[in-house]
Amino acid sequence: MIKKRDSSSLLGAIGMGLCPVLMATALSTVGLGVLAPIWMWLSGALLVAGLVGYALDYRYHRQSAPMILFVVGGLLLWAGRYSALGGTGWQAWPLWGSGGLFVLTAFVLNLWVRSHISAVRANG
Repeated sequence: MIKKRDSSSLLGAIGMGLCPVLMATALSTVGLGVLAPIWMWLSGALLVAGLVGYALDYRYHRQSAPMILFVVGGLLLWAGRYSALGGTGWQAWPLWGSGGLFVLTAFVLNLWVRSHISAVRANG
């Protein structure tokens, strides 16, 4: 079952993944290109909030794979978008694209582990 705290991790990953699209087209077209740095910090804050949610889930089910995948994916997203490794525009899509896939995989795996542990605990 999806909980409220799951949305912050997905929104952070989606926000960081959409950064090149929004900065290059949508925000700049409507004259709001100055909001791009705010978008960057908001995406990072949502990823950190998602990490807190994953840490809480780790305390519940003791499975480290979702948290490790989320951290690696978040770092790849950040490196692909905002570090010198990323470059400009779409040059680093393999880096931040694989980070997005890691975050999505972590999300699905975390949901599966959480539901599996809930079922096991309910059945005794």
